[in-house]
Amino acid sequence: MAAQRIGSMCSWLNVLMLISRAAVQHTDTCLDKIVVWCTAQNFPVRCTALAAARLMLGSLDKEKRKKWRLVKAIVNFDAEPSGNSRRVIDNLCADFYFAKLHVAKHFDFQTILTEIAKRTGMPPEETIPVKIIQELNYSELKACNEDVEFLEAPSDVYSALSKNASCAPTMENSEDDSVPESGEPQDCSEDVIPSVSSASSFQRKIVKEESSIADDTSLIVVASLVDKPNNLGGICRTSEIFGVDVLVVADILVAQDSNFKALSMSSESWQKIEAVKPANLLPYLQNLRKEGYTVIAAEQTTDSVMMHDFVFPKKVKYMAPGSVLHRLNFWR
Repeated sequence: MAAQRIGSMCSWLNVLMLISRAAVQHTDTCLDKIVVWCTAQNFPVRCTALAAARLMLGSLDKEKRKKWRLVKAIVNFDAEPSGNSRRVIDNLCADFYFAKLHVAKHFDFQTILTEIAKRTGMPPEETIPVKIIQELNYSELKACNEDVEFLEAPSDVYSALSKNASCAPTMENSEDDSVPESGEPQDCSEDVIPSVSSASSFQRKIVKEESSIADDTSLIVVASLVDKPNNLGGICRTSEIFGVDVLVVADILVAQDSNFKALSMSSESWQKIEAVKPANLLPYLQNLRKEGYTVIAAEQTTDSVMMHDFVFPKKVKYMAPGSVLHRLNFWR
């Protein structure tokens, strides 16, 4: 498997880390399997192996460390003090899953249903609250995780390597996110939020109920003049998040394009999409004005106004070229 898909070794190295923590007597065996990957050419595999070796060496007693003196020298070798590899290894050694998760001690409902889920990308509103776990747990399995060190450990691996983070809108963590509700039980650390560095890009899902437009407001986004599927995919996702009534494109089949789907994140399944050819755009806009819509043309320029700083009228249409400026109410 390693010969065909070298990247898969990162997953196996994670498994060895879990085994070494749960069964300390097998740490020597696990370390022996890991050492050979400390010099791998593949960057993620090499960094993962070095981080695993560092953590395993730290768990051994003084006598056993003598056996692995050469490995200790490799792990402590720091020829690139400001390089990217050092940062990646340090993040791995602090990560809640790679460095802290214990399959036996942390075998509880809070860890399985809440902590792992929310730290690997699941939106907070879709995770199971600890309060519900406490109220409905009638089994012998523990409800809560009381390991403060584990609960406070960051999720740096997911936030740094998330594939979606490079192409999706992000929201910075704010202090308000960690404010507990009154009346919450205090015997569990359910309000502990993993610390994420400001440089990390951790994707957060926007709660549509809180950010959608008012019931008496109609918003239509016209993107008939946008011809790149990637851009249309991003527009579709943004439209779905903000509760846009209709997204208008030049060709409805663009929603089947792989480049479109890469950025739409399946939002086309929920967003209403209609097709209006560029040649029919002027009559379409004129008809909307008769229906009471305000037509606004929007483009991103050096003096563009942030979306959250602009107040739309109750009926809004946006996106138009110079040829239709005379039919606009506003130009932003």
